Amino acid sequence: MYYMEVFMYRLYSIILCIVILCSGCSLWTRIKKAIKSNDTIQEEVLNEAEAGTIAEALSELDADREKESSTYLNKISDKKTNIDPESVEKNTQHVKSVDPSPSLDETIPKKKVQIDNNNNKLSQSQEQKMYKDALHLYELHKYNESITLFDQFMEKYPKSRLMPNALYWKGENLYAQQKFADAIFMFKSVTATYPKHQKASDALLKVGMSYRALGDQDNATLHFRALYEDYPKSTAVQRAQKLGIKP
Repeated sequence: MYYMEVFMYRLYSIILCIVILCSGCSLWTRIKKAIKSNDTIQEEVLNEAEAGTIAEALSELDADREKESSTYLNKISDKKTNIDPESVEKNTQHVKSVDPSPSLDETIPKKKVQIDNNNNKLSQSQEQKMYKDALHLYELHKYNESITLFDQFMEKYPKSRLMPNALYWKGENLYAQQKFADAIFMFKSVTATYPKHQKASDALLKVGMSYRALGDQDNATLHFRALYEDYPKSTAVQRAQKLGIKP
């Protein structure tokens, strides 16, 4: 009986240990799961806390930026409000009075006129020089050279106011070379084209003298008479009288 009780006690102890061991394994598993779950929860809580902190920081940053923008816009608005229209008008008038710059449309025509005037002066200067050079050659008795330069002058400046003079002096060059027929043609070009020019009476006198040199007294007398009738007060009539030429 005693041995049976001891055996049963030991068997009960063994079973109890087995149960405890089995229960212990299950409990340890649950404990580990609980620990792991707790770690996960802590990590999630930390993540949420960090996310909340970041979001809060961003929110504060946006608020600061909006505040600065609002302040800047208010300053601009205040500056616009403080502008004095009368002051602006006075400053504008002052600038206009200090620098009355002409517009481009006004400036261009003036510049063009100035350039044209300068070009005209240069052209007239060259024109007069060429004429004087040709006349100087006549005075030096370089008749052919003078004729050549007068021809160039008349070709280059066909509308020159010196054209009647150029024709006349070309005729004088021909007359000096005793080319009387050619001289008559040149002198008549002056009287026919420029009858009111001061050289017209001189040319008419030379026409009569050229005919007389050719022995054509009738034509000579005809042109002398025309000289006295058409230009009675001219210096050409005075020279004719000194030469003993009568109408």
